Amino acid sequence: MSQVTEKGPKSPQMNMTPMIDVTFQLIIFFMLVNTITSTEDVEMIVPKLWEPEIKEIKDVEKVVINVKLKPTDPDAKRDGEEAWMYGHTVEFVRIGLDTYAPEDLARMTKDLKEVKEGRKKIQVILRADGALHYGELQPILQHITQAGIELINIVAYMPDGGPDNAPHL
Repeated sequence: MSQVTEKGPKSPQMNMTPMIDVTFQLIIFFMLVNTITSTEDVEMIVPKLWEPEIKEIKDVEKVVINVKLKPTDPDAKRDGEEAWMYGHTVEFVRIGLDTYAPEDLARMTKDLKEVKEGRKKIQVILRADGALHYGELQPILQHITQAGIELINIVAYMPDGGPDNAPHL
C-alpha cells in the first residue's frame, strides 16, 4: 500500500472535548443550584409589621420552613387590600425538598429532630403567608419546638428605608 503524506506545515487543531465537558458541568451546577434555592422560595405575601425589630442572622445553621396558604379561589389575584383576605388555612409546610400536609406534622417533628441532632445551634426561619391566622400557625410552631428548636425567626416585610432605619435587637 502506498501512503500519501502531505509535506509542509500542519494547521493547528484544537481539542474541544475539555471545553465541552466544562460547559456541561457548569450547566448541571447551575441547574442544581437553581433547584435547591427554588425549594426555599414559595410564593406568598409575608406579613407587615407595625414596629418591627430586625435581627441579622449570623453564619449559623438554618432551616427554612415555608407555610403555604390554601387559596379559597386559585384564580384570584392577590394585590391591594384584598391580598390579606385570601384564605386562612394551611395547604402544606415545606422544609427543603420535603413537603408535609397539615395532618402530617408529627413526621415534620421527627425530621427536624434528625436535622438538629449533632448540631449545637440551629435557627429556624419561618416564612408564612400574612393572610394566615395565628391559630393556623400555632400547631406548626408547637411541632417545631417539640423538635427541640429554641429560636424561630419569622419573616416579614422590611420597613421603609431598609434595616438601617429599624430598631435592632
